Amino acid sequence: MLLMEQSVIFWGLVLMLGIPLVTIVLGEGIERLSRQRNPLTSTLIYTRGLFLPLLAALLVGEKLFHLPPRTFLFRSIETLLWCAIAYTLLSLLNAWLTSEAKQFSWQVQVPNLLFQSSRVFVILCIIAYLVTGVWQINLSEVFTALGIGSLVIALALQDTLSNLVSGFLLLFEAPLSIGDWVKIKDQEGEVIEINWRAVRLKTDERDIVVIPNGVLGQEVIYNYTMTDPLHEETVTISFSRENPPNQVKQALRQVAMATPGIVLQPEPEIRTKAYSDFAITYEVSIYIQALQTVEAIERVRDELLTRIYYAAQRGNLSLPYPTQIHYQFAGHTLQQANSYEKILDFLRSLTYFTFFSSETMQFIAQHSALQTYGVGELVIRSGEVANGFYLIQEGSARVSVVNLQGREQELVRLLPMDFFGETVLLPNEPSPISVGVITDVQAIAIPPHVIMNLAQTYPRFASEMNRLIETRREAARVASVNQMTPALPEKETASERLETYAALMQYLIKKAV
Repeated sequence: MLLMEQSVIFWGLVLMLGIPLVTIVLGEGIERLSRQRNPLTSTLIYTRGLFLPLLAALLVGEKLFHLPPRTFLFRSIETLLWCAIAYTLLSLLNAWLTSEAKQFSWQVQVPNLLFQSSRVFVILCIIAYLVTGVWQINLSEVFTALGIGSLVIALALQDTLSNLVSGFLLLFEAPLSIGDWVKIKDQEGEVIEINWRAVRLKTDERDIVVIPNGVLGQEVIYNYTMTDPLHEETVTISFSRENPPNQVKQALRQVAMATPGIVLQPEPEIRTKAYSDFAITYEVSIYIQALQTVEAIERVRDELLTRIYYAAQRGNLSLPYPTQIHYQFAGHTLQQANSYEKILDFLRSLTYFTFFSSETMQFIAQHSALQTYGVGELVIRSGEVANGFYLIQEGSARVSVVNLQGREQELVRLLPMDFFGETVLLPNEPSPISVGVITDVQAIAIPPHVIMNLAQTYPRFASEMNRLIETRREAARVASVNQMTPALPEKETASERLETYAALMQYLIKKAV
């Protein structure tokens, strides 16, 4: 009797002091973890709000009131306690295991199927204990009583069990994972979820396709991003039979290697695919790095095909036309004549070309060509030798350099009647600046040998070009160590812009010093 009274006093003190103390500690932990946005916060909340009160009620009934374990009230409280334990454990699993990117170092990233399976395992274990341990029910007798009914249930769940087993096999074999781009039968898309029953794909049309795991186990899976981040894309295009294949291949290769998003190793491959009645078909194979969505392919294809058009215009490559108009070449000669007149008229309108004689103007126009560049193209790339001297007729471009921070630093914007490519006067010397297209540019391209001839014949022209070369070279050097440069006025004549250029360089030099 005395021992029983001592036990009641001991457990009474434990419950009166221990439970409030644990509640205070849990409250402090919840406050700190909530400020850190830690996922364990919910686990502590369930521990304090569900598990702890039911544990206290069970201990009070057992240790203080000595309730018999087999009574309905005691079993009910114990059942509620184990339900609280299940809820708290599931919360802990949700925080510890994640199928997405880890936020904390102690988290474990697992496939969604394994994550769901662990939850089901915890629930089944607790249910089995409640049925057999708390309520003392013999499960073997239950299964025997079900008899033929269990067989009917098994047959009804045949597809579900097949998907479940196939899901586990896919989990261990891992032929695909979240973020992979795959093709299964006629469906192609990005894997966004893998669960116990099916795999969900997001197609390039932004539709969601659900494929059961049982179907996946019987189909061939094409995984485009599993081991090799490179994806080969093929573009087919045709040109006139009048254009030499080697010339076309060279132009296509240059465009492909200059298009953003296409890797340079391995290099793009250009092959002659077929001859037709009025065209030659070429196949361009390119490689794209880190492919994840079809949108990336479409953007690269669009950029490549757009740049091919401008390259074809610059290289006088003819796109094929139907046979009935294929032989109308008289218009080509007329077009060349019109180009000559356009170039000559534009040269005469330039104030910094006024000291050239009429014969010199005609000589320049005869040897020059009209070229068109699309938005985003680099006419001149820093570190490469310029292949011409350019006079802008239409559009706009920017002169830029890469600074020490690795960012592109704009020096000036070029408008109609401006020029660039003056480094052709320095044979085999790479350009210190890049010239990129802002809006579609139509420019007159003057070959290097023509510019060299002008520089030798007209000392004044050579002096002006030399001054501009030094100015832009200094601008590139100074801008490479500065993050900001003053903007140039938008409205200037071409001659005034040379003076503004010089003023800009003086400002940059003073700032650098």
